[in-house]
Amino acid sequence: RELWPAQRLLGEQGIFRGGSAVVQMPTSAGKTRATEILIRSAFLSGRAKVVVIVAPFRALCHEIRASLLMALRGEEIRVDEISDVPQKDFDWEEAAQEPRVLIVTPEKLLYLLRQQPELAQLIGLLVYDEGHQFDAGQRGVTYELLLTSLKKVVPAGCQVVLVSAVISNAAAINDWLNGEGGRIVTGTDLLPTLRSVAFASWVDELGELHFSAQADSGRHRFYVPRVLESLELRRFKGEKKRRFFPERTDGQSIALFLGLKLVAQGSVAIFCGVKLSVRTACDALAEAYRRGLDLPPPREVSDRAEVAKLAALVRRHLGDDGPLPECADLGVFTHHGSTPTGIRLAVEHAMKDSLIKFVICTSTLAQGVNLPLRYLLVTGVYQGRERIKVRDFQNLIGRTGRSGMHTEGSVIFADPATYDQRRFDSGEWRWNQVCELLDPLNSEECASHLLTLFNPISNGDKSDSEEFSVTRFLRRYLREDGGLPAVLAWWERKLRGRDFEPVVVAAQIQARAKVVDALQSFMMAASSDELVSLDAPAAAELARGTLAYHLAKPAHQAELEVLFQTIAADVVAKIPSATVRRAYARNLFGIRDSIAIHVWVTEQTEVLEAVETDRGLLLALWPILVRGITNSTFLKCNRPDLLPEFGCRWLEEHTPAALLQFLKDENVRIGLGQQPFKPSFDHVVDICENALGYEGVLILAAVIESLRMNGRGEHPLTDRLLHLQKRLKYGLATPTAITLHELGFADRVLASDLARILIAETSSKSRVRKLLRFRRDEVEALLNAFPSYFSFVWNVVLHGRRAL
Repeated sequence: RELWPAQRLLGEQGIFRGGSAVVQMPTSAGKTRATEILIRSAFLSGRAKVVVIVAPFRALCHEIRASLLMALRGEEIRVDEISDVPQKDFDWEEAAQEPRVLIVTPEKLLYLLRQQPELAQLIGLLVYDEGHQFDAGQRGVTYELLLTSLKKVVPAGCQVVLVSAVISNAAAINDWLNGEGGRIVTGTDLLPTLRSVAFASWVDELGELHFSAQADSGRHRFYVPRVLESLELRRFKGEKKRRFFPERTDGQSIALFLGLKLVAQGSVAIFCGVKLSVRTACDALAEAYRRGLDLPPPREVSDRAEVAKLAALVRRHLGDDGPLPECADLGVFTHHGSTPTGIRLAVEHAMKDSLIKFVICTSTLAQGVNLPLRYLLVTGVYQGRERIKVRDFQNLIGRTGRSGMHTEGSVIFADPATYDQRRFDSGEWRWNQVCELLDPLNSEECASHLLTLFNPISNGDKSDSEEFSVTRFLRRYLREDGGLPAVLAWWERKLRGRDFEPVVVAAQIQARAKVVDALQSFMMAASSDELVSLDAPAAAELARGTLAYHLAKPAHQAELEVLFQTIAADVVAKIPSATVRRAYARNLFGIRDSIAIHVWVTEQTEVLEAVETDRGLLLALWPILVRGITNSTFLKCNRPDLLPEFGCRWLEEHTPAALLQFLKDENVRIGLGQQPFKPSFDHVVDICENALGYEGVLILAAVIESLRMNGRGEHPLTDRLLHLQKRLKYGLATPTAITLHELGFADRVLASDLARILIAETSSKSRVRKLLRFRRDEVEALLNAFPSYFSFVWNVVLHGRRAL
């Protein structure tokens, strides 16, 4: 009777007794609490000493850790979130000495297992969260190959549970992952809260909201009249045109208006398809209040002190000017992929604790972050040129009416054209799209990104396509004088005169090249033992172990075997030594990049050793970093000569506001066309956290591995590069600040401020904890000026597993 239906169902299926399973239940059904019971049962029964939870996003790792720390407080269970820096910075042997939960991204776990594959034998329970992400681009390939590898090396009795809200082909996934002994636990009807769907309509002077029982029926249960009205705004000096908010045909301004009206009744999120739309929404709202909008801002129904602290943090990162700081002062915050990490974590925590009530977001909200929303206002269903997937939309709307937080929630489509034009030929398509998104039975199957190799090459609007031959692609890509440039040149000649944008074609070819590189790395790891053969039968067997093979049609299964055999033969021909293959496999790069990095490091080692500063070291490494970074913002910068200085300033703790000003002062533009963009905060954060902090860090890991191959594993240069790698990851200047960031104070500004209080320079977490306790009064005085999330982190650092 104490358990929710979802938890009872897992118990009845034997999952709490150790059964492996694929669990598919809607968001808000209670999967998180069920996972807590699963962990406890694994420890109490003695089936596990180490539990590993794999989550595909760093933000989700933070979320899971915070949830488990609260759930397991006071118990003799350690909860550790392993940093995603590709370093051997975690002692698994020590982890097995006491019950411990490890939370890790697929990339980091794959890196650790490539270093020490035998460590997989310590895992007693393996949980894959957001398991539908196998087809999420390059990271999906990494996720799939990780599972393919782990299937072969985890202990026979290891319990494996994959959890997702939106897998429509759970049986196929379970058959691949767990075989005949695995269970399939589905509970598509286990929603413990009510969720209504409404559509804005504005055909008269005052607009309405129509609440529909079933969107596809076209019939409404009830409607709320007279809720939409245009308020006249003040005109600035010299303006003649009258200004109104909201505008009747602008779904975004209507969503903002409704959000301001509804926020007093509960928390509000406005969903935008892309990051640029988030910024335009903030622009519109800030301008409306500057023009005297007569509606109470969300700060009036929020915790005023928390709003002020969050707004101060936003200004520390983004400066005093612009719509984002203005909106933060109003109690309106943003959440998307280019929001600085510390702000994003603080916003999530404040929303959960109902300290703030209004957020404008992209689909990052659908990636497992459990924000308690009362209202979700949808401005559009497109993410760039592509419509949002049904499964992602279902995950997104699952954030409304969160169980245990709200008893009900509402999803409101703010564009009146969706409802008002549904019976006209010009608008029926829009209504049909929404109906499709609202039906969970339309959710796409969980696919394998490996299978995208066989997709045709298409133009931007999908009006034309050209067959793609994997065999021909490999022949050109793998040859010594080939590679990506040769393939792109061939496709340019082939498609000349047709309506194919070169940049669209290049993106599709580059994505396929990354898949091949990931498979090369996988092959090198699989054949890293002298006794392991990588002949044609062995390569075909590796292919048959993938999800791609399991889901593919017979014709594509045969092609997958040929693909694996071709790549395996190429690996053995180019790298005959198993020892070298083992070293290259640790890089997570393909053959061409691995060899190029190794050759470059061998030639430049003496130059690197002679450099005395981290700034000089980064500049010396820049040529090899540029070779491996594929981030589009980084590559589209029209002044690449300024990027080395930009990177150095990131290391030296310059804020995004200062970095943006640097780009503006140098008249930098982003884009290679006739009308490139002026740089924005989104561009700055993308270059810092993705180009440098992700891709650049992976390249440094390969540089370090090359030094170890050359006998410099214990060399001072290797130690310096390991430190530089973390500086590049976090944008911090000192070992103490980096350690504070990894302890949970995951904000550059705060970590830097705390490091100045502690004075000492150390990378020891135990030493930093002692220093924090020694200077407790100063630490707490500083934290009082920061959002409450960091006080929560401080409580965990101070009290460990006994934290409240």
